[in-house]
Parts: sequence; structure tokens; C-alpha cells
Amino acid sequence: CQWEYYVNQIHEMDMFVKDLIEYIDGRGEPAVVMFYGDHLPTLGLSNSDLSVGNTYQTRYLIWDNIGLKHKKKNLHAYQAAAEMFDRMDLHVGTLFRYHQTMKNRMDYLLNLQTLQYDILYGERYIYGETEPYIKKKMKMGISPIILESVEPVSDTICYVHGQNFTQSSKLLIDDEEYQTFYINNETLLATDVELEEGEKIRVGQLSNSGSGKYLSYTNILTYFP
Repeated sequence: CQWEYYVNQIHEMDMFVKDLIEYIDGRGEPAVVMFYGDHLPTLGLSNSDLSVGNTYQTRYLIWDNIGLKHKKKNLHAYQAAAEMFDRMDLHVGTLFRYHQTMKNRMDYLLNLQTLQYDILYGERYIYGETEPYIKKKMKMGISPIILESVEPVSDTICYVHGQNFTQSSKLLIDDEEYQTFYINNETLLATDVELEEGEKIRVGQLSNSGSGKYLSYTNILTYFP
């Protein structure tokens, strides 16, 4: 049943936590580790089933080997890292310092939103109205995805050959997506394709989030029969 499976998984997680702590402690270096779950299990629980808190709250555990003082405190997940650094007397980073010094103010959340907007979309006042980060061309995966050739096998079907393809790889012709089937990491099969001379061909890595966005692209080939 669901509860039996859940309890067994808790046991396995306990064993994992034990092994992880023993490994980290065995390195002989100062360490602090926080464990928490992002939600309660979806087992039909309601607030009335709980003796403490509600279904949107979970407990957390902090282990350390540097003698931190034990403290029970309610936290939001977005405050956890700043709280950990504060306990270790580390006060670096604008957001961390904000959480550490302003969390008891009435306008804490409002100003936090303003600060986040400035960092993400605003004039970057926080950085002296400069851009501190250099934009990089992102790509999906560790190994580059390379398009080598396209092989027509009929008037509407073709093989796409290359390297490091995944099930998220899609054939694009002049930036129009075609139905693509993953064969292996070197071969894709595309259907309803009518190749014409001069068309620009590449493979895009489609996001699995359902957004329809491509995370990266291969090199471009120009088709010549």
C-alpha cells in the first residue's frame, strides 16, 4: 500500500543520511548540512491529521561538526541558506545579508520583492547600475550535440546523423520543427519532411518543461541533394 511504500522509503532515506554524514565527517573538514523535504507526501493528508503545523510545513534537520548551538526556529525555504550562513558568522552576498538583517521588519517581504526585481529586471542599482555578470551562451548537457548529415530515405522521411543526440532532440528546417523520433545518440528519424535545396537544417534541444522553448542548438547545415 502507499503508506507501507512511504515508510520503506523513509527507512532508505535514513540510511542514505547516515552514510552521507559518516562520509562528510570522515573527511576531517568543518561541515554543516541541512536536510528538509519540500512537501508532505500526497497521501490524502489534511491539517486535521497532523499534531503540529500544516500540510505546507515540513521539519528540517541540521547536522554539523563545528559545535553550532542547537536552535529550534521556523523558516521559509528561501531563508534557510542565509540562516545557515548567519549561524556560522558568514555575512556575504546582498540577498544573504538582507535576509540576515531585515527579516524582522514589517516591510521585509515588500523590500525583498523590490530587491529581487532590481537584480533580475531593473536598473541594477544593487550593482551600481552595472552588469556584474558576463552573458554566456548556454548549452544543454556536458557533451556538445553535433549535426553531421541528413539522409533522405523517402520523399517525406529522413535520417539525421550526428553525435550526442537525446530524446529531446528535434529536427528544425528553416527554424520549423518537424516530428522527430530518437533512434540512438547518433541517429534521429524525422517524418513529413520534404527537403529542398538551400534549406538551413539544425537540431534543437527542446525543454522538458512544456514551455516549447529550445535550450540549445547544433551547428547549421545547408541542404544540397
